[in-house]
Amino acid sequence: MGHPMNQKLKRHPDARTKILPDGHIVLQLKHADWVHVLTPTGAIVWEFADGNLEQNEIISAVLDIPELSEVPDLNSQIDKLISELSSIGLLVSEDYQSEFATANDDTCEKQWKPNKSGSKK
Repeated sequence: MGHPMNQKLKRHPDARTKILPDGHIVLQLKHADWVHVLTPTGAIVWEFADGNLEQNEIISAVLDIPELSEVPDLNSQIDKLISELSSIGLLVSEDYQSEFATANDDTCEKQWKPNKSGSKK
């Protein structure tokens, strides 16, 4: 499910994010029984995938961050991450509409909150 380089990418509208204290983030689709963890650099890629940038623009934006300029082979690592997130459905094209989303559902910006039993919603 790769995307052409000129396709603007966005986070899946049903994606839930949890930011961990060390900068990693945990991602889950509401209807999935798995999670995906991103490194802090991967989290930056995730943030840039807001539907306004194409894949090559996301890569350029991350490469422009001075603190990341010395990371070896970062360009291909980002390309691989984008392909992986696309293939598992966490990144979608800008015109994607979720079959699970509702008019009042803004889960992409929400973080999980533990319920009374301590498990995640």
